[in-house]
Amino acid sequence: MNANCMQGFRAFAGVAPLALLFPIAAAQTVEAGTDLWATASPVTLDIGGIGPVDFCGAPPVDPTLWGLPPGTDTGNADTVVQRLSDGDLSGGPATIPIEIVALSLTSCAPITVDFGGGPTLWDVNVGLSQLGPSQGAIIVQGGLSGGTFDSTFVVRPIFTFTEVGNPLMNHVIDGQQLVFWADDAPWSPIPPAGAQLIQGPFGDPRFNCHVGAPPGTMDFFFPTPVPFGGDGNWTVSNAVPEPAACMVLVTGLVGLLRKRRS
Repeated sequence: MNANCMQGFRAFAGVAPLALLFPIAAAQTVEAGTDLWATASPVTLDIGGIGPVDFCGAPPVDPTLWGLPPGTDTGNADTVVQRLSDGDLSGGPATIPIEIVALSLTSCAPITVDFGGGPTLWDVNVGLSQLGPSQGAIIVQGGLSGGTFDSTFVVRPIFTFTEVGNPLMNHVIDGQQLVFWADDAPWSPIPPAGAQLIQGPFGDPRFNCHVGAPPGTMDFFFPTPVPFGGDGNWTVSNAVPEPAACMVLVTGLVGLLRKRRS
């Protein structure tokens, strides 16, 4: 867990007992920010004219899609969701608009499709259509220790088929809308151990871990995987560092230890 994400929470915790003595509503605000999702298990999506296909996450995502520099480490995130406004929980549940700003899924295995030249094998990648935004909302309830949320959102996918063994042969299916929802899913202001964090200053919604937030202002994380229903059973969790990145770190540490011993 990164202590910087906890600055506002800890600062408020020191004065929280005072809120019990005075009838003034204490600040309890989920800050606008960016959530990094990783698809936890294959999601089956029904492609119009093709049928159901199992998709897996295909990280990394492109951080420039929501204004971050190229090369920003997003771990194993394959889906990125922005909470477009703050949510004030001091008076009860808060409705926060959201938008999916990045999506990268791929078929878990090649599928057989006949596009007119006979049945052949194709890989299928899923991104976001440019025909319209993929938006929705979350209804957040709880307080400084977390709580639950409901969510409904629309994904506008673009399916890109690439013939296996012939990467220059492509076919695109665009224009579908997929609806997903979740009820009573848990959230926490505390990042779970191992979560991929992108730190940034308070007030900048491009980040998922804000530094210098005032007391009572919180970030938003999933303490456990969240199952979404609708046009596919889609379970997501907080993104974590890519295994390859972890292996580089371990290799470097082993080399450093050997150097010190010699």
